[in-house]
Amino acid sequence: MLAPVSQSSLSVELRWLRASAGLTGPVLASDLGTSQSALSRWENEQRRPPAEKVISWFRVCLEATRARLDDDTLTVREHRLLEQAFARMSADDYLEGLLWLAADATEVVSNFVITQRGLAQRQQELMDLDRRVRRLRVFQPLMCPGPFQTLEYARAVMLGYDAVTEAEALAAAERRFARGEAMKLPGAAAYHAVITEQALDLRLARATGDLRQGLLSRLVEFAQLAHITVQVIERAAPYGHVPVNSFAFYELVDGEPFALTETYNAQVSFTAPRDVERYEEVWGQLAGMALDPATTRVWLENELRIS
Repeated sequence: MLAPVSQSSLSVELRWLRASAGLTGPVLASDLGTSQSALSRWENEQRRPPAEKVISWFRVCLEATRARLDDDTLTVREHRLLEQAFARMSADDYLEGLLWLAADATEVVSNFVITQRGLAQRQQELMDLDRRVRRLRVFQPLMCPGPFQTLEYARAVMLGYDAVTEAEALAAAERRFARGEAMKLPGAAAYHAVITEQALDLRLARATGDLRQGLLSRLVEFAQLAHITVQVIERAAPYGHVPVNSFAFYELVDGEPFALTETYNAQVSFTAPRDVERYEEVWGQLAGMALDPATTRVWLENELRIS
């Protein structure tokens, strides 16, 4: 028995529609006026298709499934299953449920895919995204945020990814450092970072020498800029919300806001309104418990002096 669409996922439904319709990827991509690679990313939850493409996908597959019902080469069992599939997708609430899944979809990019494409390429993609950003807010409980990292710190971080060579790590680190330098320029987007004190103490096995003084110096430099806000949560601060992982919150000049977080094996973006609102709530709690920006600047300068 087929599960209700509300208990499914968008990628599962898209693949099911295409399979029921008996369409190959290239044929469906052509019917939708898109590329095979885009269609594959939608089916594998690597990108979220626009609502109009979801509607077109549904309509093309519905008509193709209807046409298959007249195929007299199908076995009795195949025909019965196809009738069930057609009844499900032609139900009054199916398309509505499909669009709900599309609105609630997340985008997942595997870290395997990122490393296969190249870490330097990923840093370039983030730099390109920065040009579309009105405001970027970042919470980092474990390590220094990317744009604040020194070149050596970024190199050591990149070497922590699986199967990354020294040359690849250095190239990615240079891109990450360049991204930070671009954020310092006049006209750059507003950037607000909340960092835990513990994040500044992280020791990286592949680093050469002590990294803390260089980080503090760079943070002091960034914190002096009018469009950049830095806040530190002191080690002894009591947490009302347990910081499970880091996240970045993007507000775009040409699109809807989204939150981006990273797990051990993937980077995940959330665009559903309820998820965005949850990240807003959590951000407010974390920023509220951190030192205010002026006090943070003094704190950073004191730490730099005694380091």
